[in-house]
Amino acid sequence: MRRSDSDTAPVGHGPDQIQTRYAGACDQRGFSLIEVLVAFVLLSMTLAVLLQIFSGGLQNAGTGERYAQAMVLADSKLEMLGGEQPITPGSVSGEEDGLSWQLDIVPFSDPSREASSRLVELFEVTLTVRWQLGSRERALTLNTLKLAASQ
Repeated sequence: MRRSDSDTAPVGHGPDQIQTRYAGACDQRGFSLIEVLVAFVLLSMTLAVLLQIFSGGLQNAGTGERYAQAMVLADSKLEMLGGEQPITPGSVSGEEDGLSWQLDIVPFSDPSREASSRLVELFEVTLTVRWQLGSRERALTLNTLKLAASQ
């Protein structure tokens, strides 16, 4: 391609300040449209991953909080056993704060001890606390042994 005199234009004044500018020269500064779009896509993908991480963390915090509530309820029910609530074989259930619980008490069989020589009886206690978390049911089960005076 040949250049004509009309393709160049002097810029500035004086011999030291004369610059030549060619038509169609690629002296660009900044980013092209494709570079901006690629950067935007990368940024949006990074933000999506970060949001997913944060939402998962919040969900796990909520799950942990619910497990802690279930543990506090289970602990309080076991503490009442033998005090406010007598230790007798059977099953008791209820619901509090969206948590349902079931307490099962059965005599613990110890074949090494004779029934006539027992001053106290040993009971196996199972307490299960259940709750709904989203579409899944969660449960916490505690097992212990409790002593009660023979009747």
